[in-house]
Amino acid sequence: MGPFTGVPVREALASARIALEAAGVDTPRLDAELLLAHALGVDRARLITERDTPVEGAAVLAFQRAVRRRSVERVPVAYLTGTKGFRHLDLHVDPRVLIPRPDTEAILDVVMLAYPPHRVFEMIDLGTGSGAILLATLAERAGARGVGTDISFEALAVAKENAT
Repeated sequence: MGPFTGVPVREALASARIALEAAGVDTPRLDAELLLAHALGVDRARLITERDTPVEGAAVLAFQRAVRRRSVERVPVAYLTGTKGFRHLDLHVDPRVLIPRPDTEAILDVVMLAYPPHRVFEMIDLGTGSGAILLATLAERAGARGVGTDISFEALAVAKENAT
């Protein structure tokens, strides 16, 4: 079935890390861990505590495919796993939307500081994409209200999914 069949988690991660490093991926260890955790349906912490657990079954093919797509096709990890953390939210992302960036979280920090919690917070999120900014704001500010708009109906579908 391939080089990862029945090998322990630690070996699967090491092989993937080498492939990702060779491809010039900036964060090979992190990417390998995220992709394997996703393929196994576990969190990254479990990979660390269960390093001798064999990688078997459908997870093998899913992991191999994800590593290839990340290293050869340069598909972002968030698109491969379908999720991206943004502040305290786990958002669904796919190629219909841009992946929320850490610098956007920093901008939101500044906005939150500029508007103390006791102030009424209303916003319009133009080009909402995944809904990251709007949904994080609504989650963090009691009584906040807002509307997300986007020219892309596909992006709005992703934002709606994230809102639910």
